[in-house]
Amino acid sequence: MSEPTVNFSVQTRQVQFAVPSELIKKNFKTIQKLVEKLKKLVSEEISNIKKNPNLTKDEKLLIIRKLIKTFEAYQKKLAMAIHNDEDYRMRLTTRAKHISALKNFTLDHTSSNEDKHTDEDDKLLDLHNEKLISWYRGETNLLIIDYLLKSNTRKDKNLGSELMKGLAPTFEYDITKLVDHDVYESFNKVFLSINMDHDLELIAAWYNDNKNALKKLSSNLQFEIHYCKYLSMIETGQALEAISYCKTYLAPYGNVKNYLGDDLINFEKNHKRLTKVGAPLVYVSMCLDAYSSENGGPSKELSSRYSKYNALMSEERWRGLSKCFTEDFTKIYVIPKTYPLLVLLSAGLSSLKTKSCYCNDENTIFKTHKNEKLEVSSWRDLSLRGPNYYYKLLKKINQCPVCSPELFHLSLNLPYAQLLTSILNNPFKLPNGNIYPFEKLLNPTKKMLEATGTLGLDVPDR
Repeated sequence: MSEPTVNFSVQTRQVQFAVPSELIKKNFKTIQKLVEKLKKLVSEEISNIKKNPNLTKDEKLLIIRKLIKTFEAYQKKLAMAIHNDEDYRMRLTTRAKHISALKNFTLDHTSSNEDKHTDEDDKLLDLHNEKLISWYRGETNLLIIDYLLKSNTRKDKNLGSELMKGLAPTFEYDITKLVDHDVYESFNKVFLSINMDHDLELIAAWYNDNKNALKKLSSNLQFEIHYCKYLSMIETGQALEAISYCKTYLAPYGNVKNYLGDDLINFEKNHKRLTKVGAPLVYVSMCLDAYSSENGGPSKELSSRYSKYNALMSEERWRGLSKCFTEDFTKIYVIPKTYPLLVLLSAGLSSLKTKSCYCNDENTIFKTHKNEKLEVSSWRDLSLRGPNYYYKLLKKINQCPVCSPELFHLSLNLPYAQLLTSILNNPFKLPNGNIYPFEKLLNPTKKMLEATGTLGLDVPDR
């Protein structure tokens, strides 16, 4: 069924419940660890008091006081974990209420063309309902916030967070419960620290916090961190420290026994990279010898000869680390790698894109004084057949979203809509709504006559 329904809208928004669900699981495991750790500590200390009769009353009292302080700290951590659990569950209930509002924007009657096999509980959405349009506008704003939270490139502030604060009054529910802003902000900070600052502190801390989950996923993130650390030490001239670091942290990755059965793919990749781990040291030593020579710098022959070694020190290693981090992050929280906003934009643009679409600078939300630039291809002349020619005759402006400069470039690699583009000279509409050329109705082909079991009509010449 191609018509928009309530069930279809709910299914397309299931990903909104993924992050809170994973946060609840993670928080519950944290509570379990707190309880088990305290139980173990208390049992050990009490057992120590009972088994050691030589302890004085003051020593026993000191142990009890330490246990009390430990228990007080445990209560604070437990209260914080309970507060987090309530917050995550509130996100789920708020989003469920937000989506359940779609039931109020449905059609009262079923269309005659509606599929008979459709679930009786599923209803068509009334696309002319102003409240539904407003609801979709809010969903679009949430998608934009989600996109900006993840793709932000500013260090001083996150544009997604700023937009979320500005749009908060326009939502019926608490907007902080509709977007997992804290998770995506932390992701963005780690991502920027890798790509822009080339800092490994945040990514190392994130790995330690999610170590158990990453091991289950057979993650290769730890190797990427050590590899970048090793190359960074060479880059800063710490050759001896880099060699020692490589022996301690990178060498174990060359042993297949340190990998599990499902992790052999990572072993092959890491082993191949470890065979080249000494190349940067050779390159640095050759460059130092060249700089210490009379020429005052490495020759062109040396630079070209060791260009492959120099490639290891490029930005590619940081891009590889950020890519590995992004993949692990999406796997842990069970979210798609692509931005939901871009997915929906692609679907919408594909349903509207035709071969007549072009970049119309007049159809823009930004003020511009540029003249209109038509995208002319080799197979047609848009100045004659393009939609702008007809719009000017009608004295109207082309409002096609695909033709706008902001969206035209996004739609370049998207397929065209599966629309009927044939232009009939003499169209004839049948009672069932289908349109055929009048000449073909008068002179049907033999194939059509055999398929329908009818006879052709002999129409006398006028």
